Amino acid sequence: MSDIYPRSLNISLEDFNISLTLLNKQQQEELVKNWIQKVKDPEAFKQLIPFFFNIIKRGEPSSEFLTIINEQIIKEEELRTKYGCFNQKSIFQIFYNNADEELKVMLLKLISKQYPIPLLYRTSYDTKDGEYDKLTFNFNTFYVFEENYSIINLSLANQHKSIGKTELINKIFYKQYKFEISDNNYLNKQTIDIMYDFEFNGSRNLSVADAHGFIPYEILDDILPLFRMWIIQLDTEREIKETIQNLQKLKSFKNKQNVICFLIRNSIRDLDEKETAELQYLNIQFKQIIDLSDNDLNNQMKQAEIAQASQFLFDLINKNKSFTLKQEQYMNQIFNMVSCVQDQKIQIQQAQDLFQDIGKELQIQMEHVDGFYNQNAFPLRSIEWQIKKEKDEYQKVQKSHQHKQIEEKLDQISLKIKQLQSSISLQKPTQILIYFYQTTIYYIYILLIQFRKFNEKSTQELYRENQNLKEEFLKLRREQRNLQFQTKNGNNNYSYEQINQKQKQIDEQIAQFKQNCDIISKRKVGIELFWREVISQREQCQQSHIDFDPSKVVKEMISKAEPFEFLNGDSLKIDLPFLRKLISNFKEQGQERILILSVLGPQSVGKSTLLNKMFGCHFWTSLNGCTKGIQFQLLKVHNKAQFNNLFDYIIILDTEGLQSPNQEDSEFDIKIALFVSSISDIILVNVKGDITIGFRQLVEMFIYNLGQMKSFTSKKSITWCFNQNNHVNDRDPFLAQLQSIATNLNNELSNQIQENEQIDYNEILGITEDNVKILGFASNEKLWKKNDSEGVYADWRQLILNGTFSSEAYEQGIRIIQAYVNQIGINQLKNLNQFIQDCETSCSILT
Repeated sequence: MSDIYPRSLNISLEDFNISLTLLNKQQQEELVKNWIQKVKDPEAFKQLIPFFFNIIKRGEPSSEFLTIINEQIIKEEELRTKYGCFNQKSIFQIFYNNADEELKVMLLKLISKQYPIPLLYRTSYDTKDGEYDKLTFNFNTFYVFEENYSIINLSLANQHKSIGKTELINKIFYKQYKFEISDNNYLNKQTIDIMYDFEFNGSRNLSVADAHGFIPYEILDDILPLFRMWIIQLDTEREIKETIQNLQKLKSFKNKQNVICFLIRNSIRDLDEKETAELQYLNIQFKQIIDLSDNDLNNQMKQAEIAQASQFLFDLINKNKSFTLKQEQYMNQIFNMVSCVQDQKIQIQQAQDLFQDIGKELQIQMEHVDGFYNQNAFPLRSIEWQIKKEKDEYQKVQKSHQHKQIEEKLDQISLKIKQLQSSISLQKPTQILIYFYQTTIYYIYILLIQFRKFNEKSTQELYRENQNLKEEFLKLRREQRNLQFQTKNGNNNYSYEQINQKQKQIDEQIAQFKQNCDIISKRKVGIELFWREVISQREQCQQSHIDFDPSKVVKEMISKAEPFEFLNGDSLKIDLPFLRKLISNFKEQGQERILILSVLGPQSVGKSTLLNKMFGCHFWTSLNGCTKGIQFQLLKVHNKAQFNNLFDYIIILDTEGLQSPNQEDSEFDIKIALFVSSISDIILVNVKGDITIGFRQLVEMFIYNLGQMKSFTSKKSITWCFNQNNHVNDRDPFLAQLQSIATNLNNELSNQIQENEQIDYNEILGITEDNVKILGFASNEKLWKKNDSEGVYADWRQLILNGTFSSEAYEQGIRIIQAYVNQIGINQLKNLNQFIQDCETSCSILT
């Protein structure tokens, strides 16, 4: 590898997060060709960043990019000899080696969701005699690591042969291509990759590492203690003696807690008594496997052999799966490594202490009866919540008929509200806030993940219970209707008492459901709560002593493509003074031109996922719906010329799901829809499958109101995306649904004329083939059903990402913006300052 790849470019998160790159096939080939001809040139390599962004951040397949690279290489023998063919592992490694430390952590976080990440890899370094490369342990894996049962697959043979070692592991553990096979790229020699079970979302909890080529014993002795099971593959029984000898050279072999097993490939004979006795003495399990490359073997026989190997390994795992490797154990093991320097130890220890401290404090506050609304968590949020409850009580008392006590009660409530308001300026940062604002930006990204996992853990049982309650509620409702029908038709065997009993049960289910929802809302915590509290305390609390400017830190965060809360999900308010401070930190101090694109749609239809795949955003996604209020993300445009240089940035607004059963404000949906449409240039309406009756009514109300806005059709655009569909090529039913809404509005409201012009709701709805996109699923779930014959000891659910969804969503995103640019022509778009002014003007919609 010496001196043939770029290195030490320190590519940053800001450099990486460039969206909306529109390159045709010829332009892509030219960029790749330019890099291949001068591989070490920093600028030539940086021109490839959009490819990495689309693959790593948006989830597109790497196949097309790799094909372009390898087509260039195979044209010249010199290049083939020098580099070999590239695969995803090698091209990712080059990019990873040239990232700064912050981006490296983010890259591991992103790619580990679906692919293996480097555990031991090659890096270059300078010596007196020139440049050399060395094997480097990836200490950044600490930030990705979660407690798991750890496994490593390797060979200890002196002469490594191609026996399909990795291919077999792919088939047994993933039933698909994960670890690279048939790999001749020098960069990948003597390396180890590790795959975590993030795809299985807690239903399976393994990590599997795969060693590529011979790993020096001194390095293996550092790494092997990280693994509870060692799968050592041999080529025939002839390698047993040699492998045992090499195994005994390892100091780590003395740890008898490890499970060691031999997979003897291309088996040619039974083991003799001496071999069996030695393996038993050394406590080594073994499984013999016939030659799977034998052309005389039919596919059924191969599958049966693989199933037996699976059963052997999974049975061993099942017996030992309680012996997981915990994060603190992982940290201590890597601290014991020879290559772990003091600076790395200090940094990792600080991170571990921070995670533990915040984790403990989160648990304490979550267990409080008021959850994260309690004053020991977020004081100002707690006060606002208490004031709201008092105001609600005030209105309730006003409507009551107890005239004698009403004035006294209202006075008491008013006094309490005043006391709460006067206490605001006296608040100080709580312990959990101190932990947060003492954190460097470097760790904030990791904390985001910690908060999300904490939420899932603290609420998943309640969500599961609520799902059961929904099913039980529907069952009771059906039974009640059946009783009503029978009674109505004169069947005296059914009484009104039975009907009322069913209603009582239904009421109990609804009450329990609402109680669970209340607990869930109190237990949920996100980074927006921390920022909201820090910003407010610095402005309103004399004793907060927050000595840094949050607007500068937030500016840095959003420049690194992190989302930020735009509309407070509790109060439906926008902190306009803070937004003004925020934009003052931009280079042009708010004169930057922007395009605003927002998404609207029912709860849990995949709005955040769609934006993540379409534009490479970093919004939180969850099956249970997780966006509160409105989140925004700033996108830096890669090539402004492709959009006629009309804007410098795109602001993406991700809104809270509409039609939520937990929403108490009956006007919330229409408020959000009208507010967002008033400040946005493009409104993307996202629907899961068909438009429901309830959502149709909301859409009609929303579209009618848009029709009353002056010059709507020339300055704004509505576009539609129907996702999670099986029949993506049949768009007619979806167009018909939209046409039905337009026809209904045009017919019923034909008398509504604005400025002597008839409103055309077809035009407002944007009913054209290019403006309505039908998408499938962002991911598919594969069920590994419990199967004793293959050793699958529980039901495992594996989420497999759909690269086609990412590609199609991206193309639609480009198409939407290009169409809007063509629609407005040379008209100037607003800048950041004007956007804030629009928000201030439109805030009245929310009150």
